[in-house]
Amino acid sequence: MSKYAFITIFLSAAVMLAGVGNAGAGPADFCRGAAPGGTPPGSLDAASALFARIHYRAQAAACDAALATTPGDTELRFQRGRALLLAGRPLGLVDLEAAAQANHLPALRWLGAAHRSGLAPVDWGRARQWLRQAAGLGDAVSQFALAELLAAGEGGAADPAASLEWVQKAAAQGHAAALFELSMRHQGGHGVTADAALAFDLLKQALAAELPRAIQALAMIYLRPGQDAVRRAEGLALLQGLADKGNATAVRILAQQYLRGGAVKRDAERGVALLEPLAEAGDLQARIELGHLFFKGYYVRRDLARGSHWYCLAGGPGARHFSAYHRGEELVCN
Repeated sequence: MSKYAFITIFLSAAVMLAGVGNAGAGPADFCRGAAPGGTPPGSLDAASALFARIHYRAQAAACDAALATTPGDTELRFQRGRALLLAGRPLGLVDLEAAAQANHLPALRWLGAAHRSGLAPVDWGRARQWLRQAAGLGDAVSQFALAELLAAGEGGAADPAASLEWVQKAAAQGHAAALFELSMRHQGGHGVTADAALAFDLLKQALAAELPRAIQALAMIYLRPGQDAVRRAEGLALLQGLADKGNATAVRILAQQYLRGGAVKRDAERGVALLEPLAEAGDLQARIELGHLFFKGYYVRRDLARGSHWYCLAGGPGARHFSAYHRGEELVCN
């Protein structure tokens, strides 16, 4: 990180910290002011992570000041616990659990997610405990998360029937991922009656919530062999809309359509042009796909140097894919 980045970070932090004591934005306002979600600093680049930790520590300090005045405020306690966890301080669990004991829904949901993600010590049993409590209070996000734990048998015995029940409850509230899951179950008759019409209706409801997986699934239905030109155009438009928003899966699917033809006129050059920026940005699957294309000469002119370049950039997964699909040939990485 450059010294200028550090200067920017600390100047921003100084302004932020100064604002905590500003008469227009008191400690309680700053404590409550953060978005409920929060981004774990570990998922950010170094500069952003440092700024995030400074921000969350400042928020926790503001919560301390606010709680000194109103020590019984559950929301302030939740926000302090959340800020401490996001700042890398496990002590935040004490505040979150205290808020959860008062049936504070965001605290319950956060504890369940934190024990699953590793933001708190990974503990599937405690994750299931907190999510079940939140799900019982009607929280759709927690209902679907609990359904996933029950289906996978994480934190206790697998319970497919209870998992389905929680998926249905979350879907009834319009939870996009639950609608998609229920659609896939009705499509294949997994634990429910197979019903293609109901599956399609649920898929459209998930699409209305702009769930990328639902959009992709609907697009692929429209791009199936035998669909008319209008449906194919709708499918391509759905994928293109996702791709324009930076959805890597949609970009890869579009590229495959242009490389292989069928639903669209084959255009290998356009397919490669879609994959290469994705691969250059670090997408592992795009790198392996390009390596395979150029090494085999599928849809494009065979180019071993270009194929090796992308396979090598894919690292270990690229080498494993190469050894599985290109026996008798040598991968040379410079």
